[in-house]
Amino acid sequence: MFLPMFRRAVLLILTSASAAYGLAAKPIEVQVSNYPLFYFAGRIATDSFKIEFRTPEGIDPAFWEPTDDDLKAFQGADVILLNGATFEKWIKTVTLPRTSITDTSKGFSDKHLKSGEEVHRHGSGVAHSHGGTAMVTWLDMSLAAEQAETIAERFVEEVPADEGAIHANLEKLKEDLFDLDNRFKAVGKAWNNREVILASHPVYHYMGEAYGFAIEALAWESEQGLSTAALRETERLIAKHSSKWVICEEQLSKGNESKIKSLGLNHLVLAPCSNKIGSYDWLEIMRRNVSNLELILE
Repeated sequence: MFLPMFRRAVLLILTSASAAYGLAAKPIEVQVSNYPLFYFAGRIATDSFKIEFRTPEGIDPAFWEPTDDDLKAFQGADVILLNGATFEKWIKTVTLPRTSITDTSKGFSDKHLKSGEEVHRHGSGVAHSHGGTAMVTWLDMSLAAEQAETIAERFVEEVPADEGAIHANLEKLKEDLFDLDNRFKAVGKAWNNREVILASHPVYHYMGEAYGFAIEALAWESEQGLSTAALRETERLIAKHSSKWVICEEQLSKGNESKIKSLGLNHLVLAPCSNKIGSYDWLEIMRRNVSNLELILE
């Protein structure tokens, strides 16, 4: 406890001294491990921070393989924001400075959910599994708000002089998160768990738990044609649950859409948005997700 308080006092003195002499303080370098954290950090930060997210678009940050340059950037950062909940698979094989790391989901580790799935791969990507701890924490907006609070706390430690602005930015972000939370809750309440919803991938644990949706996951590779085995498993679950809806991470190809329609399934897109999607920001994608989810009530 003494060291963080001492460090904060030193930072406050240095910041004040820089301001007094008209010196431009070097921005606090922040590396983040996924796009939701990049969005949260960007909303919370002041001009004292420089936020960077290095995973190329189109790659799942959870299974990203950083280059040497990427690792150097992380190792040289003042702050490293991690999602935690086993999201960063790559972190097991690298060395990062512990004092720079903030695990944004550690504070609610007692709320982490379990996931179970066999090893598979996306196209030519790395073979992997979503088994173990469920990692897409931010689809529960109350947990996303807790992650945002943890980021704000770390930023205040780094630049105490910006505490007021950081907390003001945090409150504006939380207003948006709570608005989303209420919209998700409204859909869940109206749905009233009337049937099991299928999911193209096991990434909706926290959303289902928070908003009252019973979800059973498949292991579709949406960028490929659905295999005979995948269709058989889908048919089995439809028969088991009388399901009429499947949630997908992204828009299905025309071929796959035709295949699931032949099974009597409707589909909607609910993007986890672990990476950036085109020109849309995280909040826009989440708002679109809720609007899409409302379709199940029609």
